[in-house]
Amino acid sequence: MSYTIVRITNLYSGYLAQYQLTFPYFQQKSYKEQYEHLISDSFDSDSSISRALNKIGVNSIVLFNNAPWLQDRWKAENNCVKSGKELIFEQLKSIKPDVVWIDNPAFVDRQWISSVRENIKSVKAITGLVCSPYSSNDLRTLKLFDFLTTCTPCLDREFKDLGIKSYLIYHSFDPEILDKIKSRDEHASSELLFIGSLYTGGGFHKTRIEYLEEFLKSGLSVEICGSIDPTAKLLTKKSAYYLINMVKGLGGGSLIKDIPILKRYEQYGDTPINFYSRKLKSSISPPVFGLKQFRKVSKANICFNIHGEIAKNCAGNLRLFEATGVGSCLITDWKENLSELFDIEREVITYKSIPECIDKIQWLMKNPSERLKIARAGQQRTLKDHTTMNRATKVDQIIKDHL
Repeated sequence: MSYTIVRITNLYSGYLAQYQLTFPYFQQKSYKEQYEHLISDSFDSDSSISRALNKIGVNSIVLFNNAPWLQDRWKAENNCVKSGKELIFEQLKSIKPDVVWIDNPAFVDRQWISSVRENIKSVKAITGLVCSPYSSNDLRTLKLFDFLTTCTPCLDREFKDLGIKSYLIYHSFDPEILDKIKSRDEHASSELLFIGSLYTGGGFHKTRIEYLEEFLKSGLSVEICGSIDPTAKLLTKKSAYYLINMVKGLGGGSLIKDIPILKRYEQYGDTPINFYSRKLKSSISPPVFGLKQFRKVSKANICFNIHGEIAKNCAGNLRLFEATGVGSCLITDWKENLSELFDIEREVITYKSIPECIDKIQWLMKNPSERLKIARAGQQRTLKDHTTMNRATKVDQIIKDHL
């Protein structure tokens, strides 16, 4: 059974900036040429899954909503003046997909989804992926999807309890990356590496920040490459936290959803917002993206991973599979389902507290042969069970069951 799926997504803004600097001449080419080059260069999970789906006979297309030069080229070639979700709507009308996959429910609204169903008759299913914090408004949109996928059992259960048809699809690793990263040597090796976001607020990275702060206090040498909230954003989040909790304290919690500014920032009302320490801020290097990131992780002896708060007691973030896939020794927070993914303490190392984490990192540093053995076992497991083709095959079957 053949079908067409269009995935509406965003690429990391840092990766896009890096891509534009590396390939400025591609912006003069046709939409088709630009699209094919971008999706072949991008090794984010969306692009990798799309390539895997195409290999098994699906017509899989990705619309990168935040690549303005690419979208502008489509507009020029199709005499279109629309933008945002209205532009995406016009692209869907042109493509006539069977399935629409939306990665960011906040990008669309209930009216847009209804319009797609009413006006694009080819569309038989609307779905999406949710693995990050979502708002109550997002939830109202998600309830209009035919089904959705998520990357942890905890989120899967949460959505099912809310009456939403949900499927668990873990993240994965694209083995094609290994051939791409072995040809260049652009990073010095790291003993201990953390790559990732360090955003404050409910559902984000409070615990992650606390761990890194303690690493630095203990004298542990760690290379940190990541994104943090600028001071202005921190101040906005702190103000939202205090204002939302003041309204709740006065008995006006039910009014928050009726006040636009509070509704927009309601997710920041759950967790106190703290400033970063000077030591942490001075220790952070700019984030790296795409193949540069994979090369860097592959040269790290130990890769530190910790899930965001939204994961709760379930493992499933992308770094699990990226780090093991490129052959770094992964140390990650213990979760109830981790043993379903890896053989704990043989393929990955786990911790349940900051002191235990520091002790195990120090042990790995002192025992390089054991560390290498764990790294190799973790890589073998990922290349066997956690590839993008494994996941694409499962996605394909779920979609076919709904068509």
